[in-house]
Amino acid sequence: MKRSKKIFVAVGAVFIIGVCLVTYDIFTRTSLPGSKKYLKESILPSGDSVDSPNDSIKTPSDSADVIDGSQR
Repeated sequence: MKRSKKIFVAVGAVFIIGVCLVTYDIFTRTSLPGSKKYLKESILPSGDSVDSPNDSIKTPSDSADVIDGSQR
């Protein structure tokens, strides 16, 4: 093997190892999209508490009651 080919292989190996390490680091710090459900604590504005299970939190389905500016 020529000297330049050895250098190319060494730099390529270092690059691949670096990409694998960065990928592993990102993978360990994040969770998969479907692995956690939205918790009330994370979607409530700060300062609100989660005392009652029937807290009025607006969801997209709540706003579907209004069509063309008039309520049903």
